[in-house]
Amino acid sequence: MIKIYPSLIDADLLNLADQIDLLEPHSDGFHLDVMDFHFVPNLTWGPSMINAIARHATKQLCVHLMVNNPEIYPERLNLRNGDIVSFHYASTNFHKQIINDIIERNWIPSIALGPSTPVDAIKRMIPLVPHITVMTVEQGFSGQQFLPEALNKVNKIKEVAASYGHSLVVSVDGGVNASNIQSVNQSGVDQVAVASAIFKTDNPVLAIKELRKLAGT
Repeated sequence: MIKIYPSLIDADLLNLADQIDLLEPHSDGFHLDVMDFHFVPNLTWGPSMINAIARHATKQLCVHLMVNNPEIYPERLNLRNGDIVSFHYASTNFHKQIINDIIERNWIPSIALGPSTPVDAIKRMIPLVPHITVMTVEQGFSGQQFLPEALNKVNKIKEVAASYGHSLVVSVDGGVNASNIQSVNQSGVDQVAVASAIFKTDNPVLAIKELRKLAGT
């Protein structure tokens, strides 16, 4: 059953706590994008804001580090046990270091793949993590066009994991909406981050309920 994580990048930032409270009963968790204006051409929140959200929210958080040198971030984050920290394979050379650091803090490590990063690049690392994030848009901005070909990575990731006797969660991030969530669900995706299709509507609660209905959750 696919899980839906509203991506707060498109939330009403001046009423963020209220938006979290509104959606928590209908959400499996929340997706938080950290962008540094270097790895991607956009700038969002830093650790202080992420930590404030972690103090307020009760559902699981997925902190998506779209930054250079993600290995410096875990020590600056104050998350809860079981929260997810996702970093891009292409953003660092210290993959095992950051995975181990995340695990030591009782968080869940996730490797993120941008559209240009093939599954083969992370093949040897798949057994080391319980979670993979597949970007289905070019990372950096919300509201971009969904890239359906990126879903081909989902089965390949799970096939590689199975060859190691390993199982994991595959999440997709970017462009998921009412017109494609059924095909996303059918591709074997376990978790989706959804931004504009929830927050750029007149009624975010109704929007997430409709997504759940379409996905059969």
